[in-house]
Amino acid sequence: MIKHWFSKKKHPHRGHAYAVTTGNFVGEMLVYVKQLGAEYSFISIPKNINRNVPVEKFELGLNEGIVDHVDQIDHKVCKLLFKQYEHNLKGTNNTK
Repeated sequence: MIKHWFSKKKHPHRGHAYAVTTGNFVGEMLVYVKQLGAEYSFISIPKNINRNVPVEKFELGLNEGIVDHVDQIDHKVCKLLFKQYEHNLKGTNNTK
């Protein structure tokens, strides 16, 4: 049972926030929206831009402490963030 716990892959949960602690996006909070193929899609706070992160890079970031799980975002705030995410897909503030 312990082996199963350690081998379990880490993946984001919809509406949960992840803090970026190092790298190009340091200081951003990534709120998970959905998976798009081999990438996880997030909306970044405070920039309100969409970010796609390859699954392998995100899992490596969690394992290496580059990305830390913070908490689940309030349901009402999530609704607004998800609307912003969809708006970004339609407009000029597209995915990076």
